[in-house]
Amino acid sequence: AMVTFSPHPLTLITGSAPPLLLSERLKKELAKEQLGMDGVVALPFTPQLMHSSPEQFVEQVIMEQLHAQEVVVGFNFTFAAEGRGTAETMRRLCEERGVAVTVIEEVQGAYGTVSSSNIRRHLQAGDLAAANAMLGYWFTLDGTVQRGRLPLRSEQALPPPGWYAVRLGLKDQVFPAAVLLEAGQLRLWPSPALPELHGRRVVVHFGCFLG
Repeated sequence: AMVTFSPHPLTLITGSAPPLLLSERLKKELAKEQLGMDGVVALPFTPQLMHSSPEQFVEQVIMEQLHAQEVVVGFNFTFAAEGRGTAETMRRLCEERGVAVTVIEEVQGAYGTVSSSNIRRHLQAGDLAAANAMLGYWFTLDGTVQRGRLPLRSEQALPPPGWYAVRLGLKDQVFPAAVLLEAGQLRLWPSPALPELHGRRVVVHFGCFLG
């Protein structure tokens, strides 16, 4: 399963707003389908978990809550109080308990390190080509259409305002379209090729900036 924490750990650790969301539940579900995962698990991130030792974290989360048989983490993964646990700490503690650990090493590409922060930076700068290349798919938003508009969450990472060429996914159908990204919403450009969308859930795949 893919494991996430809610709320975002930085909310408790630093008391500041967490990074803007890059991967919504839709993308996690897509990853689940593409990678053959069993599901997506959102664990509560509590003050007790934040102050736990690496050993307590592994016992409580990996062993007792997840009953994991194998763990996959990134090379720069940290956990437990003050980030004292590293990927290598996770490997050691898990292997002592019979749980295999795979550490994903840093990945470099044409646009630098493939990481959520680098993807977010290119996305917000309007470089969709770079963001999409690092994501491995077109940047995607989803929601329910209301009178030709798609409301957006305030914590969602977005490209700059403007017109974009997109693909609209509607159940098992995909339609080419254009959307106007404005403050807090997407406006769908009317087209005879599009079915009635009001009240329906759509998936918007961003291709390129139009102006």
